[in-house]
Amino acid sequence: MADTLLQEVDQALRADRAGALWAKYRTPLFMVAAALILGTAASAAWHSYREAKGGALLVKLIEAQKLIDAGNALNAANAFGDIAAGASGEFKDLALVWQSRALVMAGKKDEAVNALKVAVADGHSLWADIACLRLAGLDAASAEGCLSSKASSPLAATRAEWAAANLWAKGDVAGAKTVLGNIIADKTTRADDAARLTQWLAIIHATKS
Repeated sequence: MADTLLQEVDQALRADRAGALWAKYRTPLFMVAAALILGTAASAAWHSYREAKGGALLVKLIEAQKLIDAGNALNAANAFGDIAAGASGEFKDLALVWQSRALVMAGKKDEAVNALKVAVADGHSLWADIACLRLAGLDAASAEGCLSSKASSPLAATRAEWAAANLWAKGDVAGAKTVLGNIIADKTTRADDAARLTQWLAIIHATKS
């Protein structure tokens, strides 16, 4: 399904169907993006922590993750919450991101949103950025501040992309174009990120405001 959605959006670049496709597929596309981010960046960061860090805190994180794998989402959420309460910095953000995942699995969306808000407010680590993007998927309004942040980070381009999407969805086409244009022009933006954002900018230009 994800491949089909992405292909249709890509095809819309050469037709006036761009606006209709965006309105129809914006939410599932964000879900696909969130899944890719959490499945790659988060996974890589998690394995990096497991290799580079040690001690009782990491053991607790692994044990809490095992609860999720076993289907004990609520117990896992409580375990990650306890870890976050006693941690700081990136470890705290990591625990909060995993807690939010467990809370969503347990059907407690509002609590998951609150956990992510704490992680987002904690700083601009990779895990705080992942928390911001996950928050955007659960509650776009709550994520507006972190998405529009100009702080440098590995996921800065992705945050800008989602910020532009939110502006566009609210009818602020000029604002969306500005956000995308700025991040594309930024010399620190990776070439592949710039190419993807240029595609989105083309979609916006092709859509009647």
